[in-house]
Amino acid sequence: MESIYGRIQQSYLTQLLLVAVAYSSMAYLGGALAIQPEQASPLFPAVGVALAVVILGGYRLVLGVFIGVLVFEILWPQPWHFEGITLRSVVFTLTVAVGASLQAALGAWLVKRFSAYPGPFETAKDIGRVILFGGLIGCLCSSTIVMATFYLFGSAPIENYAMGWFTWWIGDSVGAILVAIPLLMFFGKNTNLEKRQKWGVGLCFSTLCIAMVLFYNGVGESRQQEFYDNFESEVAARTVRIEQSITAALDMLHAVEGLFGASDTVSRDNFRAFSAHMFAEMSGVQAVAWIPRINQTERAQYEEQVRQEGLLDFKITERNEKGDLVVAGERQQYFPVHFVGPADSTPKVVGFDLASNKLRFTALSKALATDKMVATAPITLVEDTGKQQSILIFNPIFDRKASAGADEQVHPTDFKGFALGVFRVEEMVDSAFVGLQHKHVVNVHIQDVTDTESPTLLYGQPIPPSRWFNITETIEVGSRIWRLSYVPTKAFGALYLKDNLWVLLVSGLLFSSLCVLLILLVAGRGSLMQRLVDETTQDLEETRRYINGITDNAPVLLAYMGIDLRYRFVNSTYEKWIGVPKGDIIGRTLEEVIGTETFKQAEPNIKAVLAGEIRSFDAKTSYNNGEDRHIHATYTPDIAQNGKTRGFFISVEDVTTLKQSQEILLRANESLEEGVKKRTASLELIKNTTVGANLASNMLAAMMNALDNICTFMDWPLGHYY
Repeated sequence: MESIYGRIQQSYLTQLLLVAVAYSSMAYLGGALAIQPEQASPLFPAVGVALAVVILGGYRLVLGVFIGVLVFEILWPQPWHFEGITLRSVVFTLTVAVGASLQAALGAWLVKRFSAYPGPFETAKDIGRVILFGGLIGCLCSSTIVMATFYLFGSAPIENYAMGWFTWWIGDSVGAILVAIPLLMFFGKNTNLEKRQKWGVGLCFSTLCIAMVLFYNGVGESRQQEFYDNFESEVAARTVRIEQSITAALDMLHAVEGLFGASDTVSRDNFRAFSAHMFAEMSGVQAVAWIPRINQTERAQYEEQVRQEGLLDFKITERNEKGDLVVAGERQQYFPVHFVGPADSTPKVVGFDLASNKLRFTALSKALATDKMVATAPITLVEDTGKQQSILIFNPIFDRKASAGADEQVHPTDFKGFALGVFRVEEMVDSAFVGLQHKHVVNVHIQDVTDTESPTLLYGQPIPPSRWFNITETIEVGSRIWRLSYVPTKAFGALYLKDNLWVLLVSGLLFSSLCVLLILLVAGRGSLMQRLVDETTQDLEETRRYINGITDNAPVLLAYMGIDLRYRFVNSTYEKWIGVPKGDIIGRTLEEVIGTETFKQAEPNIKAVLAGEIRSFDAKTSYNNGEDRHIHATYTPDIAQNGKTRGFFISVEDVTTLKQSQEILLRANESLEEGVKKRTASLELIKNTTVGANLASNMLAAMMNALDNICTFMDWPLGHYY
């Protein structure tokens, strides 16, 4: 691993690529753990990767972090991606990248400045500082920068700011704690962990990470299901209201059908009064009209009849290519606007032939053929300056009484005309949402998808992509298919955010921090204990070597005897004297080593020392070369704390030389004493001879006296007596 790591270090571009890949990969994992829509993940391991690589590889790898963030932000679906490449989307992407890069650099600086790194993580203080500065404090950077930018650009409402910032900070902190610290322990240069300990710590951290992932994934699934249930409820409420609004619009046309079915003589004033009542009850209705069918042969009579009703300049009209109203050309049938409400509707509409417009003619022809209400494709009214879409709904009206007498099927000849409704879709939908309790928590997007190849937008704005909930429903409106699409907004997350989510996030942070602290303490203490054991073992080995050097070079025999009278220790001098290697002495009994005769001589002293007495004695013994030696032995008992003897120490000194010196001195002393005696006797002889000579009367007597003294001194049997 170290060789691979060393080769990687040689290429800066390779390092940047690996950092970018590692960051983006871990970011994908973190992004999948988000608990609620549009919120950061509560566990974002990519932050730990960024922090570790900057600490280990230096600040130049911040560029790799920046690239990795850009890759993730571009590929991961973000709410602002639907905007395309805009200033807002570019600013958001760059802000996230800059915030993550600065956070990695700041966290690395804080760890190096205020913690014991690159020293080993052995104490709670060392570990706590890394967690504090690398995780909790360092991770304030990205969440603050990003959420402030989101708020300034209006992407994060103030009600979502606190929770968004807190979740972002928690996710970065937990990711830094769970990922950065084990990476530092594995690849740090000054770690004291052995390979086996590293794998053990790695296994513990892997287990912890998996547990945290499963925890947040479980919480996320539970929250998602809860969110989805609430979202379904909100969607159902909107769908019901939209359908009710459309039903109300269709009911208006049924009411017009009832009006003309009840009477064949409906005046213009009657229709306006009738339609005014309906306009007061419903929003989004642009106009309601009565459209009769006029054959070409009936055109002149019809136009004259309307003029007699007060519209003096009435003519059936159509629009030319320039969009100007002109007199309608000749055709087999006309469908002019006869009555129109409300009262302030433009009078130019009256007389306009709907058959002159292909779109309208197709719809009314289908309605006539099927005897069903038919809506047109979305259109933009001339008076609408914006992009609001409107629809026309045709309700065919037949003389039902005339048809009932036969097979109860309507006949084309019983056709009386169309009830026409002109509706603004946006106003209809907005009016449907009036009084809705949580109006802004769901984005609504309505399209006319009757033509599947080119759907037409009816309501709302393009909805940003959502990896959470996207409910789509279809409804039929006047034989056309409308698709209703719903996605939650940020306000939805704020509305259904439970207070216990704060507790879950804080609990996750505390749990991960405590687990990391415990794992590192155990590993650090194990490393510390191993280091202390190694140091102590080294000291003991040094002490043992020192003691062995002393004992082996001591001129005396040293040994330790267990209570079972078996050797536990002997020094080199003992080995030399006995003539047996140490290994062959250790474990053998005292009697086996020194012999039975010598053992019996020493047995009284052995019993005494085992009884707790210190025994010293001299003895004469023979060794392996058969030479007799004089020894001075001392037996010292080894008494345990409980007062019992568990063995004894033996110290044997060879005093043969001393004994020989003593014998020589003794013989010398005896010789000296003998000489002194002889010298004293000689002096006594001289004295006696001198005294005798002085007392003798003559020379012969003196000589005889002297001879007698000499014979006495020499113990000769001679003298003057012979």
